[in-house]
Amino acid sequence: MADVFVSYDRRDRDLAEKVVAALTEQGLTVWWDDRITPHETWDKTIEREVDNAKKVLVLWTKNSVESDWVRTEAGAAKEATPPKLIQARFSDCKVPLAFRLLQHVDLIGWTPKRRHSGWDRLVMWLKDGIDQPAVPSPGAGGPIPPEELSPADEPVQADAAPAEAAPPDAPAVAPNEPVVVPATMGLGSFAASAETTDEVAPPYGGGAGQSNVETPPYGGGTGAATGSTPAYGGGAAEAEAAEAGPVPVTMAPSGSTTDAGAPGGTKTQGIDKRLLIGGGIALGVVVLVAAVMMLMSGGGADFSDEEQATLGGYLNGYAERYAQGLPQVGDDELARLADDAAYDYEVRLDGGSSYRVLGACDTNCRDVDIYVMDPSGQEIGRDILTDDFPVVEIPNAQNGTYTVRIGMPDCGTDACIGAARLYQVD
Repeated sequence: MADVFVSYDRRDRDLAEKVVAALTEQGLTVWWDDRITPHETWDKTIEREVDNAKKVLVLWTKNSVESDWVRTEAGAAKEATPPKLIQARFSDCKVPLAFRLLQHVDLIGWTPKRRHSGWDRLVMWLKDGIDQPAVPSPGAGGPIPPEELSPADEPVQADAAPAEAAPPDAPAVAPNEPVVVPATMGLGSFAASAETTDEVAPPYGGGAGQSNVETPPYGGGTGAATGSTPAYGGGAAEAEAAEAGPVPVTMAPSGSTTDAGAPGGTKTQGIDKRLLIGGGIALGVVVLVAAVMMLMSGGGADFSDEEQATLGGYLNGYAERYAQGLPQVGDDELARLADDAAYDYEVRLDGGSSYRVLGACDTNCRDVDIYVMDPSGQEIGRDILTDDFPVVEIPNAQNGTYTVRIGMPDCGTDACIGAARLYQVD
């Protein structure tokens, strides 16, 4: 019994020969029609080898998409129990409609002597279920035993922000006294602080452009972020103003008027204009950061019927391999995510049952990850292999709300669509 049956068009014989040799170097046993002996019946031999092979690899090219035999072999592999069709596209061609909803690897321009990320994925697909369990093992998609967790892996509970204490030498402000604001809190300070960037790059954080924002590992939940407040610096002008002492700002009552003839010139009505401008800038920064976080989280995105059908088709294909005969729990969850972004959603699970989470992503995505957290926030499983079909087990679930995180570590465009689906195992 061969590990892999290679289906190709006769006009692509040179390509097939290179693929067979490269797979053999990976330790896989490969059967292709070059092995048919003169006394064997060709069609019966092909049918037997397709049935016996553990995986059927179809080499889609401009020639093979027109071959009835290649389509027939691909159809037999797709309808096998369990399905064993693996597809690779070696030229700029359109995969036949009957197989378009199943994932394929793009290997356009592949050569045996040059490393290709798509080839690594193809080999992993072919070896899946042959030299390793079909369901990923702990650390690569299965549950994480408690003893394997280090203190650094445990979720950090965010403490409530402490009330900002006044400096020891700050003067007391008596009731009805003018409010004194240090000069270093003027417009110059806001400009200086805007130039300060202390970027922290978490696994699924916001990335560049979110100054002074630290995100907990793995995104910290939907829309959650912890802001780190920069120290208000200032240039030489601010230092001189600080030495000159505080600038009194009188909070004038509503309806007060400007007295042009008052001693010392015109009085400014109400609060100092510098504070108004500075406050406007601060508000703008908050709104901008919130907008960026909403975009990065992927929440609230709308999906067309075609997008939902495409991702649903991918999940159906993976379900034939990893969740055959299992009942689906709830609807598919989709998220539009930029590179290195993540999206969390919650699912209610019944205690005592086991579950399985399948993931998928669109053709622009090169890698998608799935994480699962229990009701206490403790991570209990993850699949962070470099692939686009993550599988995570939830054994003996507690009765409560679990969090599923879709991570997008490698998107080949501005935004990719990731999806997750839950199945009940028992």
